[in-house]
Amino acid sequence: SGGLGLIVPLDGNRLPNTSKYNVNLNLSQTVDVNWGSVSSFDWTVNLAYRSEYFLTAYNSRGFKGVYDGGGNRVGVVEVPLSEMEFNNGSNPAQAGPPANGLAMRDTVGGFTTLNVSAGLNFGEEERFRIDGFVSNLTDEVYSGKGFINESVNIRYLNTPRMFGVRFSAKF
Repeated sequence: SGGLGLIVPLDGNRLPNTSKYNVNLNLSQTVDVNWGSVSSFDWTVNLAYRSEYFLTAYNSRGFKGVYDGGGNRVGVVEVPLSEMEFNNGSNPAQAGPPANGLAMRDTVGGFTTLNVSAGLNFGEEERFRIDGFVSNLTDEVYSGKGFINESVNIRYLNTPRMFGVRFSAKF
């Protein structure tokens, strides 16, 4: 077959990690004040939306090899993911049924994240700053990256809600 039977048709698929729509909205304001040593106050709100995307070039499409009578792979055909075999290793505890190709589904649904921060600037030339922040305020969970094939399914999730206080100084 010269290897040509091993080509998986990906024409028409979207590139991995590519959403059709991405929207970022940033609102911020700085207010000059005269509160003793506080020279200004500022706040920022960031809202980001990302539509559905895929983690791999397969776009949640399943494929399986076609073999001749001698066991040689001569081609590839598309099959529903539910009919694909997934090599999930041994299952000595018999904890549930063996996985199928649905474990290779690489679709990440659309999501929205919200980040907020507010800070105070102190002294001449705003030399000192203290601010508080909350990133991923709604604690949205999504796969940012993944390594997925017939034997492996590793997903890298985003950072969960995080909050804190920062102090900085200019020298």
